[in-house]
Amino acid sequence: MEENLASKTRAYRKALQQALFELNNANYLLRSLCLVAPLCTLLTRETEQRYRLQVETATRRLLAWWSSLAEQLRGDTTPPKDRLKAFGQYWEEGMRLLTTLTIPDGDLRKSLQAQIRELIIPPLRSFYTQHAISLQSTMTKYNIPDLEAVERQIDRLFAA
Repeated sequence: MEENLASKTRAYRKALQQALFELNNANYLLRSLCLVAPLCTLLTRETEQRYRLQVETATRRLLAWWSSLAEQLRGDTTPPKDRLKAFGQYWEEGMRLLTTLTIPDGDLRKSLQAQIRELIIPPLRSFYTQHAISLQSTMTKYNIPDLEAVERQIDRLFAA
């Protein structure tokens, strides 16, 4: 079963999708095995820890991608217009990759949304506050969402 899951994870070409697929499935297996009494007895502490580690590792990989997205806004040597353009490209790629994937577990979904919001919104708010007037044309030209649109899109991420 685990080899089959690993094989299906590798079928996704992008690391972001692989992390989300692995996270969903490891979380599902962990929760499902604990809910079914006969199967729960088969779940050893070692197996449970392995699935928990898979969930944690996949979560870290997923959040690392979002952290790298926020990093696009930082950097004193790169002009603000170029940083915003890079952010917009990363954002668009992430939305394109993730809009077709869901997280059925509501608690996990809300937790990830909150963590992503914490990684993205403060630096984006600061960046927009610092450079808002000078970047209006760049935002329009490259179709970069404003802060409220980013917040709404994060709230809709992974929706079942």
